[in-house]
Amino acid sequence: MQVGAALTAEIVARETLKALGKKVTVRPGFLSYFLGTSLAFLPRWAKVKVMAGVMGGMTKHQITSSVRT
Repeated sequence: MQVGAALTAEIVARETLKALGKKVTVRPGFLSYFLGTSLAFLPRWAKVKVMAGVMGGMTKHQITSSVRT
């Protein structure tokens, strides 16, 4: 997958360990927080559509490269 705004593993691990025992859910980074909170108010069918678009964009390069070969 190609993820343009992805956090590094070190940042995710640091934030997760810092929240250990203090928070139930950890969403490091603004994009993760924004996506998680904005999806919370949508019905399930809408969440599925949004996430299909997000994941489709992340894997688009795999689909186009496999068609060429």
